[in-house]
Amino acid sequence: MTKDCALGTCSFPGEIKCDSCLYVQKYGGKTAAIIEKAIIVARLLDDAEHRNTTAGWEKPAWANQEDAVNWRKQVADALEGLDAEINVIQLRFKTRLGQSL
Repeated sequence: MTKDCALGTCSFPGEIKCDSCLYVQKYGGKTAAIIEKAIIVARLLDDAEHRNTTAGWEKPAWANQEDAVNWRKQVADALEGLDAEINVIQLRFKTRLGQSL
């Protein structure tokens, strides 16, 4: 059994719902997608803060240059995805506002 969720289709069977399903149920699909993308950005930033606080000043926060570049790319992709979702919502809102005037 599958159901709509912010991640596409949810693989949790029966009545158990993941957080993404609950977001869709409470806020609707588009808003849930924005929430999910914001959570990804927050998780990546939390990861960076954790690495920096545990590494101390002597050691680099990332194991090597390649690791740092990969992390930076993940953050850029996550922010781009969040920005794109927000822009879609804004455009739809402006379109609806223009049509109602």
